[in-house]
Amino acid sequence: LTQWVTSSGGDVSRISIREDLDGIRGVAIGDGKISPLETEFMVVPAALALSDDLDELLERSPLAAKAGRASLNLLQPDAHLALRLLHEKSLGDESPWADYISLLPSHVHVARHITDEAALASRSDFLLKQSMLARNYPESVASTLLRLVGGGEEGEGTTSLGFTVEELGWALDLVHSRSFSVDAGARGLRRFMVPLIDSASSIAAAEDRRPLVHTR
Repeated sequence: LTQWVTSSGGDVSRISIREDLDGIRGVAIGDGKISPLETEFMVVPAALALSDDLDELLERSPLAAKAGRASLNLLQPDAHLALRLLHEKSLGDESPWADYISLLPSHVHVARHITDEAALASRSDFLLKQSMLARNYPESVASTLLRLVGGGEEGEGTTSLGFTVEELGWALDLVHSRSFSVDAGARGLRRFMVPLIDSASSIAAAEDRRPLVHTR
């Protein structure tokens, strides 16, 4: 990774790949200004990216396993990745992605958060339509999931899913603002969230402030 970045003309701070305490091969990044134990703020699995891959989702998430592969194919790839993110978040510190998830923002201002006033003031029918579609999307995905897992009885809401519509909306917001599609060869076109790329701006922004510290 270091060689690739430097060969592309980039600058690299301290990066080490090592065995974590729980046996997961991870990447620790420091800004080089204080001791290694104090500068480490993120450890991620060797996979390096959260993926919308259905095999991974079915293996990791009990909810996905309950719905089944055929049913999940009714959902879009962005929903697959959002479900994966929500499942990893539900595991707390037990998730190998806990360090990354702890650094994610609680709110991302994307299309579904555009107010009616702002949409109308734009005088754009396209913007108004797209913002309304985005606003309704989490509810649509949640309703589909409830049907797939056999839940959703009157008054039950999203209890059987293990998360609320707003939490699903949060995950979708992150997927829509922080993921990208990659041709993964035999695996086909996949959508990924890559902590090391995602955090690049955070590292730069924190350079002259107190470093983020998250060790385990």
